[in-house]
Amino acid sequence: MRIDQLTFTRFLAAIAIVSYHYARETVLFTHESIDFIFKHAYLGVSYFFVLSGFVMVIAYQNKGRISFFSYLKNRIARIVPLYLFALVACMIIDKSLGYDKLDIIYTFILIQSWIAGKGLVINFTAWSLSVEFFFYAMFPFLTNWIYQKWELKNISIALSLFWIASQILHILIIENMVEFPYYIERDLRYHPIMHFNSFLIGNLTGLIFLKYRNQLNKLGNIYLSLLLVSLIFFSFRMEIVKYFHNGILSPLMAVLVLTIALNEKPLANFFNKNIFLFLGEISFGIYILQKPVWSLLANLNLEAHLERLYITNVNALFSIRLLILITISMITYKLIEIPMQQLIKKNWNFNFFKTLKD
Repeated sequence: MRIDQLTFTRFLAAIAIVSYHYARETVLFTHESIDFIFKHAYLGVSYFFVLSGFVMVIAYQNKGRISFFSYLKNRIARIVPLYLFALVACMIIDKSLGYDKLDIIYTFILIQSWIAGKGLVINFTAWSLSVEFFFYAMFPFLTNWIYQKWELKNISIALSLFWIASQILHILIIENMVEFPYYIERDLRYHPIMHFNSFLIGNLTGLIFLKYRNQLNKLGNIYLSLLLVSLIFFSFRMEIVKYFHNGILSPLMAVLVLTIALNEKPLANFFNKNIFLFLGEISFGIYILQKPVWSLLANLNLEAHLERLYITNVNALFSIRLLILITISMITYKLIEIPMQQLIKKNWNFNFFKTLKD
């Protein structure tokens, strides 16, 4: 099952995160009526984790037992080609930085978020892919041994308790009441275990959607979706916003995902247009390529060239860079993501590992 109206929300979250990283001098951060939203737009990553958990359940829950190696091949095909392209691009564009060999290895094999002090090395946005790949590795076990065997009531209790425990632990860490050997609080911000709760809440929402879809139809209301977005934005003004990084808003985001998924019109009719679906599909490129593209434009001295055209407004400069990023993401989607997905799915097999397993 595919729910197309959710696809465009990935684009919106990706643009919000790029703005958080690179629009600090624009009206998005200087206008008091909206600045509080973009100052916390990094929470778009938590939305990605929730949405990923939801979509994974929708895609696999009704297909029976998951074959780990076949499933893993699909996950590798989806994210690894462009991920590695972005990694190599960062190293080439910023070669003067002289990257440490271990940093390259950690990032190449997607474990940088597990290593103290290494979460943001080379391509800083790649930390979330290290986290996401952990989710991917865990999902077959969750599905085969829990989601397809336990009653939904017991699953709900277990995942809710995990979310509560995660939030308590996160607060204790921020308040320096709990410490871990080798890790400082900043390291734990990017650690996969600390974000696992968001993915699991997304899983739970997907299970609820599949079982109670017909009974929950009334939740598919555009006004309810807008209310939830407003509540999320309003929460950014609360003093406890410092606790938000590791999934405390995940239940609210999950309900938002549910309301959008249940909405058949007018929201679905609008978001299901080809242009919005395409923008959603290239959102991964927008997210993972933001650093190499911004670095490339800086090396090319884009700002100086635009000044010759009398383009000096910071809002215009950011918009032009963003349009270039979107354009490059479109190109890499067509030339790298789609061809490599097809190539890997068609030609790669794990027969050797399956033999070892048998």
